[in-house]
Amino acid sequence: MHRAGAIPFRFTGSKFTSVEVLLITSMTRKRWILPKGMVEADEPHTKTAIREALEEAGVKGKLITDFPMTVLIERQFEDGFEHVPVTFFPMLAKSTSKKWQEMGARERRWAGLREARQLVAEDDYAELLLQFETLLPAIVERA
Repeated sequence: MHRAGAIPFRFTGSKFTSVEVLLITSMTRKRWILPKGMVEADEPHTKTAIREALEEAGVKGKLITDFPMTVLIERQFEDGFEHVPVTFFPMLAKSTSKKWQEMGARERRWAGLREARQLVAEDDYAELLLQFETLLPAIVERA
């Protein structure tokens, strides 16, 4: 089943030089990832991305729908791993809640792009963050 998610980001200085993304920990392996989840019946991918960002990371913002990025994300099961397609959308963060639905099960952390690529440590999310960085000038224009 297809999934959708968000790449929450914010500007920390000049719009073009200082960008941070909001990472969260996964439920099972506690690795650093981005918010994502299952697309519900008749739900647009964009709505899933907004919902998952709020539930998993407590972040609200402006979803930038012009730049969907689909990657294969590794998912762990009891008997092994599989790769599932996930479409991510950049999200300019407007607010982060001090309390959110999954705060007891996840950590969250803002990180610069270079640090974020090191933290994710897995090729799937590192590839996604590289795509995001490559598209960043165009994303900034839409933000």
